[in-house]
Amino acid sequence: MFNAFETKFGYNKLLLLVVLLDFSPLSQALKSSKALSSATDNLIGKRDFDLIFESFICTTNEDDDNVAATAKTPAPPSSPKRAKLLKKLACHLSRNVKRRYLQMEMSFERQINQFDFDISITMQRPPHAPEPEFVLLNFTALNGCEFLANRNQVVLMNLVRKSLERYSNIPSHCPFSPQISYYIRNYRWDMEQMPAFYVEAPVRVDFAYTFEKTTRVRGTIEAKLELRSNKKFAAVQ
Repeated sequence: MFNAFETKFGYNKLLLLVVLLDFSPLSQALKSSKALSSATDNLIGKRDFDLIFESFICTTNEDDDNVAATAKTPAPPSSPKRAKLLKKLACHLSRNVKRRYLQMEMSFERQINQFDFDISITMQRPPHAPEPEFVLLNFTALNGCEFLANRNQVVLMNLVRKSLERYSNIPSHCPFSPQISYYIRNYRWDMEQMPAFYVEAPVRVDFAYTFEKTTRVRGTIEAKLELRSNKKFAAVQ
């Protein structure tokens, strides 16, 4: 009988020791470490996103009726109040079965020594969120020449500038020459430069260029963040 009691008492002590160890600070720290490791693994997996372009439109106000720059029907003759600055402006998407690229071309009637630009980037929140949009950035009247010369300290804007170097002939400094047609061709955004994202969401970019103290160009890019594993490209119409 004594041996049975001793065995039962020893078992209870062992059980109590296990419980105490399970709730000890060391045990909790180990659990937290494992949870953090698991979360990190999931985070790395969630970096597997692409930014899919859906539309790209730009307009100029140099025509009286403010027609789209890519419209097939030319604007009727008019007598503008200021000398025309833009020689050409075109924005569109290059579509294929696998990917859509940004295309933009712009040329000027005379030399451009200075320009400013506005830019905003917003993400659409889930339907249950209190606010419909999340503003990633919103800047107005940024000095365009300083931006090209990499004197702008906004990290995301510097990433944009660096990514443009690969796909365009936009110079790294002012002025812009009237003898050159400036372009962005087959542009895509490298998501490896961005922080991790947790959700698929629509993205909207609005921009405007101001030359000679007048906003002459406005544009909008609509896109969506999408997991590469979920991508399904529609056939080209």
